[in-house]
This record gives sequence, C-alpha cells and structure tokens, in this order.
Amino acid sequence: MSFQVEAGSAGAAVAGRLSEIECVSVLLLEAGRSPPIINDVPVLARNFWFTDLDWQYKTVAQKTTGFGLVDNKVIWPSGKGLGGSSLLKGMMYVRGNRKNYDDWEKQGAKGWGYSDVFPYFLKLEENRDPEYYNNGYHARGGPVTFHKPRYAAEI
Repeated sequence: MSFQVEAGSAGAAVAGRLSEIECVSVLLLEAGRSPPIINDVPVLARNFWFTDLDWQYKTVAQKTTGFGLVDNKVIWPSGKGLGGSSLLKGMMYVRGNRKNYDDWEKQGAKGWGYSDVFPYFLKLEENRDPEYYNNGYHARGGPVTFHKPRYAAEI
C-alpha cells in the first residue's frame, strides 16, 4: 500500500503516522523547492508571498470584507515547498472557525463537523504552554510542537 501526501504541517504529520505502519510506504511530496534558510525567521515570512514559494491564491470577490483590495479579493497565501503554508504564515497555527466546519457538514461534508475534527486537532498537538493545554482545547503528545516565543521583548 502506498500514499502520496503533501509536505505541509498536516501532511507531514499524516506521513509520520502512516510511516509507523510496517506495510505502508509514504512518498512525501511538495510542489515547490526548498525554501531559503532565511525563511526560518518568522517575521520574514511575508517576504515570500507572491514568489515561487506561493500559489498566489486570492478569494472570490467578497461582499463584506476586502474593501480597498482589487475587486474585493483577499490574498490567501498558500505555500508550495517543504513546510507548506507554514512557509508563508510566520509559524502561526490556525485551526479554523468552528462554524465553518459545522457549515461544511450541513452542506454534505459528513465527518467534517467541528465535533468530528476537534479530536484530530488535539491529537496533532504537543502544546508546551500549561495555560493552554490545561484548558480543554489543546493537548500534549502529538507530533507538532506549539509554544509561545521563549523571550519577552523589553518595553
């Protein structure tokens, strides 16, 4: 049995889990090239929007947002390279809105309601911030580590 997955945060986690199964082969692919080392500095991620590391997506015209943008289309950075969209989003982890998942399920995407996907968010996390992993919405033991910056800027 073999699978093909992309090499973003979620794809890499899936590939890691699948590779634990002895009879499974995993080919981890990504459309782009390896990013330059400077991409490891989160504040510089924005500099890679609209480059060959970005699919350069925009949303459809928006009715209630995107004012001041060309045709009210919002820029939607999506990475192509090892690391996926994490390359372009400054190492931010965003799960999405509960209502979006529930709306998808109502529209026929069975198994995509928030209550269905929430356990997988928890399974993904190795959250190192006690104030978060103790609140019931985060967890420890997963393959992707989350924590606040390890420094505090002087004011």
